[in-house]
Amino acid sequence: MLTDRQSIFLCTLVVVGFVVFGILNILERLYIAIPIMSLFGLIIINLLITKRHPKTEAPQDIISKTDNLES
Repeated sequence: MLTDRQSIFLCTLVVVGFVVFGILNILERLYIAIPIMSLFGLIIINLLITKRHPKTEAPQDIISKTDNLES
């Protein structure tokens, strides 16, 4: 879904948002809290989706690995 670089950017954006809006004491306002929580939810969903579907190896890679073991 998201690349590693995009995930890191979103994590940075969420952390900076929490810190800045927390210091300004405006984090309890809905129009600020909803986008931050939405980005946090997107990061968690992306984490779950990428962990559930690991990258599969190509059949050719599997064959070459077994050939190396036999020799």
